[in-house]
Amino acid sequence: MSFLSWCFSALPRRAFCWAVLAGAATLAGCANVPNTIPVTYSPSSVLSAEGSVEVGAFNYDPNKIEDGAPAPVSKNDRYVNAGLSSSQQASGGSPGSYQPARIEPNQIRNTAMGSILLEKDIKDLVRDATFAELRFMGVKVNGTAQATRLTGDIQEFLIDDLGYSVDWTLRVAYLVADKASGKPVYQATKEIKRRTTKFANFFGALNDTIRLNIEELVKDPAFLAAVRQP
Repeated sequence: MSFLSWCFSALPRRAFCWAVLAGAATLAGCANVPNTIPVTYSPSSVLSAEGSVEVGAFNYDPNKIEDGAPAPVSKNDRYVNAGLSSSQQASGGSPGSYQPARIEPNQIRNTAMGSILLEKDIKDLVRDATFAELRFMGVKVNGTAQATRLTGDIQEFLIDDLGYSVDWTLRVAYLVADKASGKPVYQATKEIKRRTTKFANFFGALNDTIRLNIEELVKDPAFLAAVRQP
């Protein structure tokens, strides 16, 4: 019997197998060298849009100290409970009982065993996907001649995979600024929450989550007004 056949043959095995498949990419073993998941993004939206905007750099800093959070022990530590899911926090006791743990630039935060590390940094993956989707929809993004620049702050990228399903969360704060003056002409935060089965195609689910977030941006009339060509 193959590994996948064994996984599907009984419901309790699925959670274990999902953890193995998702976590195998980052469990280093004796070699002590982290493995990463190769990932590519192909635009697939059926939306169309008109406009012109340069797609600038995106940011992903899940380790940053938020306003009002306790100070870290050292500059390499994170504040208490940062990067942990609500289910992990709820199971560990009172706040403050957790040791700081670092989320890597190429890591999607998840709640089950193992870590999900991609070959590409999260900020670059989402930025390149945004560039590809906007161009695919019809927005002019090539070159630097555009009057405005789009940037994004990825505030949350979470895969909650502790149970028999997988809950995805992607929240991005988008900013469109006038390049001549530097003044913002559009600001909005778009969040996608969706649920997939344990054995849904990981790469398909990942790409769909990113695409749906970008589509929420393009569906916003204020964004289209900000990038509309004069």
